[in-house]
Amino acid sequence: MNNDELDKYVDGLANGTLSDELGLEDEFSDAELEEAILLAARISEEAKRSDKENRITDNRYQTATVKRNGKKGWLVLLICMAALLIGTSIYIVYYFASHKRSADSIEEMRNKVRSDYKYNDEDYISGAANVVIPVDIEELKEINPDIYAWLYIPGTEVDYPILQSDNAGYYLNHDSEGNRSATGAIYTENLNNKEFEDFNTVIYGHNMKNGSMFGGLHSYEDPDFFDEHRTIYVYTSSYVIKYTVFAAYRYDDRHILKSFDFNDENVKKKYIDYIFEMKNLYSTVKNDQNVDIDSNILTLSTCCGDDDERWLVQAVMADKKASLP
Repeated sequence: MNNDELDKYVDGLANGTLSDELGLEDEFSDAELEEAILLAARISEEAKRSDKENRITDNRYQTATVKRNGKKGWLVLLICMAALLIGTSIYIVYYFASHKRSADSIEEMRNKVRSDYKYNDEDYISGAANVVIPVDIEELKEINPDIYAWLYIPGTEVDYPILQSDNAGYYLNHDSEGNRSATGAIYTENLNNKEFEDFNTVIYGHNMKNGSMFGGLHSYEDPDFFDEHRTIYVYTSSYVIKYTVFAAYRYDDRHILKSFDFNDENVKKKYIDYIFEMKNLYSTVKNDQNVDIDSNILTLSTCCGDDDERWLVQAVMADKKASLP
């Protein structure tokens, strides 16, 4: 890819013709497109700078030997730059295309297997006779057998299938249909059971800049948002499970399920005490929920800006209702 071709690529990103050709204009935020434009522009400027330095160097050295050696060196450099430009261009297209494919896949799942039924606290708490599971988990399993539940947080964009693979990191870079994707999927590791009966079930998702996947969890940094979005639902093939959010905070990047022996009641107690005694600028903790060693905690985990930190939103199981035939 020469400089003229790269400039055309950058212009295509900037004026929207490239995103039109790829069908991405409705799937990604202005910030994401701007990020791609800036990245391509920086590469373009670097290529122009190198080309300019090459011309200056050629003018500076007059002897045939020096010219010959210099040309060989610059030829190698230009080949490397071309490979870098091509690789970066491919990655940018892959990044946006995989976003679009994953978003389309999730939306298709929602439209295909989800009813219009929405719970509200009053109906749910009243113990309505007919408990409705608004997602057909069995049909989702026909799409991908690793899907075993659905996660929904009213008032947010979190509305996704939950997957689990024997390969712990598989859904870091594969979407809900099992296709390779930069977006990944919402998943648990097989250290947790699929019935949400563990003391602490940890669900992972990428922190996407457009707010998709678990990017929206950072909204819980706002105490007002926290107060207004404390209900989480998990749907399985047999149950509707309701959780109440009680904590949101920054944590280190340790693997929670491998770092704590939750079979030990003392470990459970110390873990709970740590959360409720936490005092830092990046935490909101409410002590109005009963959380003890017999509780079932749901931990939603995503990235922060720092590689050595995680953003956690935690909720405690408030109720679990079986579907009636």
